[in-house]
Amino acid sequence: MLNHFTLRTLCWFLLVIPAPVAMGQEVDWKGTVGEAVGTLQRYLQINTTNPPGDVTEAADFLQQILE
Repeated sequence: MLNHFTLRTLCWFLLVIPAPVAMGQEVDWKGTVGEAVGTLQRYLQINTTNPPGDVTEAADFLQQILE
């Protein structure tokens, strides 16, 4: 199961990384929060339980978000 550090890191990336792009623009916080919650929900649905602890699908999901 995912630990708290992984979840905090994911939330941080989802909320902070896009910030420089939006500088000077009004932020739609309701839309941003909804998008972040939806992404986190999809991420948490990926089976990473032990055993076998296969995290390839979770890593691919995060890679798509960060690209």
